[in-house]
Amino acid sequence: MEEKLLGKFKLSEEQTENFIALLQERTAVVHPFNELPDVCRDADDNHVLQLADYIQADCIITGDKDLLVLKSFNKTQIFSPREFYDKFMDGKF
Repeated sequence: MEEKLLGKFKLSEEQTENFIALLQERTAVVHPFNELPDVCRDADDNHVLQLADYIQADCIITGDKDLLVLKSFNKTQIFSPREFYDKFMDGKF
């Protein structure tokens, strides 16, 4: 995460440290032990689907095209940030 925040998102080191500290304070680490699916064209993204299924997530919000092309996985819908915003603001979610 640190690498992405510094590189792709161009956050400063201080912003990155603050962001990671906030996440550590407000999130819980989950280690799913359900079966790893094999449905995504990018095998690394199957872990996201595994976790979503394990925690029974209503949705995944992502910009990852390999996940977006699926539209859903089991009971979890997959949205781009724009799609999610449009559905939420229209009261369709």
